[in-house]
Amino acid sequence: MPRSPWRSAQFNPEALEAALATEARAQNALDQFHRHRAGPAIGFCCSVRHAEFMAAFFRGRGLRAVAVHSGPGSAPRATSLDQLGRGEIDILFAVDLFNEGVDVPAIGTVMMLRPTESVILWLQQLGRGLRRVEGKVLRVIDYIGNHRVFLTKLRALLDAGPGDRSLALRLEQAVVGQLPLPPGCSVTYDLRVIEILCDLLRPKSGMEDLEAQYRDFHLRNGRRPRAAEVAAMGFDPARNGHGGWFDFLRDMGDPVDAPALATVGDLLRRVERDRSLTLPALEALRRLRDSTPTPEDERAF
Repeated sequence: MPRSPWRSAQFNPEALEAALATEARAQNALDQFHRHRAGPAIGFCCSVRHAEFMAAFFRGRGLRAVAVHSGPGSAPRATSLDQLGRGEIDILFAVDLFNEGVDVPAIGTVMMLRPTESVILWLQQLGRGLRRVEGKVLRVIDYIGNHRVFLTKLRALLDAGPGDRSLALRLEQAVVGQLPLPPGCSVTYDLRVIEILCDLLRPKSGMEDLEAQYRDFHLRNGRRPRAAEVAAMGFDPARNGHGGWFDFLRDMGDPVDAPALATVGDLLRRVERDRSLTLPALEALRRLRDSTPTPEDERAF
């Protein structure tokens, strides 16, 4: 999507529908479907009109396609899902109805035909194809554009930190097949797609130097440097391009407390960046660390 309809930090629904429900766009989706499909497919659309348009376009090219949505003229929901699971339908186009609660293990292809700024929504849609079946490899056909919002779902999928450098390292790992994934899982991106995504990442001067110094310290001392030691090298440990100090440690391959990072990671990043913290606030954090009683006048911190 070279020109994504964008308004007030969100996609413009009317302009988005007009941009997506076109024959050129549908033909491209059909070409990608024929090229990558594996088993029954589900395609997520941005509106009822978009879903109906895509279903009609695919049917007109000889495929068994239906549109399921909340409006009049929708194909029967339960029946369509049963037919999809039995392979009697090639693709089902949906509008936000099947983000959750769909149990069709045979789904082998997910088409993301609508952009979204919501990571949760995107992961829910992706999850429709993640039911395990022996020998199944899920194919995901997604569209990206030249807006940085497209990096958010990639960041969630690759478990990268909030910083651009963290995501860049994850992409490098994807290229060489070294992503840390659960057993039996793999993620493969088209190399051209990776180039586009890397172009969206803002380069940060000095980040590679920091990583090189960190690795060198590790080799010379047999342990990772502390944040204070990184600062002594002339770097700001809180501004490392990975999101925060503990995101940086994780991306460099050193152990961190994953549950703690997941629950209080945002607080830690804020503390690292907030240069206006007062002495009473720092004392309150010290007491929190040491599990010591906090005086009444410090509880606001």
